[in-house]
Amino acid sequence: MKNYKIDFAANTVTVTKTFLRTAQTDINSAEFKTLTQLREMGLTIIEKPAPCRKSTHRATYAQMKVYISCLADATRYLAEFETVRLASLEKPNPYQHVCEWYEKTFPNHNDLPEFDDDGKIINFAAPIDEEDEATIKEIA
Repeated sequence: MKNYKIDFAANTVTVTKTFLRTAQTDINSAEFKTLTQLREMGLTIIEKPAPCRKSTHRATYAQMKVYISCLADATRYLAEFETVRLASLEKPNPYQHVCEWYEKTFPNHNDLPEFDDDGKIINFAAPIDEEDEATIKEIA
């Protein structure tokens, strides 16, 4: 596997972190010899940046309950949460099913909250479509 990429148009060489570390620590390595040749050619050495990783943090059931209990219409949403949680048990991945409902119902759960006069969080929930409402009523 090649651990470097030459860009003759920009006069640069992009190297991986591992390649650079090996070249800097072991003067008898092939990486050191390659890096020396590239520098002699007058190329600028650039370390390849680490890939950006998408945050995959999802709330636990307990965290979901705490957030829901802070909402203005907490009793209704907690009842829906429990219903969705029970319905998800028949799914191959129950947690994923509950998370999808949670993220759809509370799209702004990660944003700074806005409060009503009673100090409860205002939910700008996505409207529930008829199919979801029918499913919730069937289970309840």
